[in-house]
Amino acid sequence: MLVTGFPAGPWGTNCFVVADGPGTECLVIDPGHDVMPRLDEVIAQHRLRIAAVVLTHGHLDHTWSVVPVCRGAEVPAYIHSADRALLADPALGMGVQTMAMVEQL
Repeated sequence: MLVTGFPAGPWGTNCFVVADGPGTECLVIDPGHDVMPRLDEVIAQHRLRIAAVVLTHGHLDHTWSVVPVCRGAEVPAYIHSADRALLADPALGMGVQTMAMVEQL
């Protein structure tokens, strides 16, 4: 079993990659801001293929890179139905301080 993780972006959100082992399909969990360079390294290093993205909840620091990770419609993303609206409108889950931080990114 392969489980690896790394902090992503200014929030330091933990992004995890889980697979049966090298050369297999994997799940990407919570792809935060600016996750692609590090995620691409992990995928290449372990020769993985992304099967799906799992979002633990809908806050922007956990969902920021879901579109590039999913590469259009090729990889599904899963989120609890109660947080689905946050994917379409991330501002619903942000306070004033978070909005200000996002505007600076």
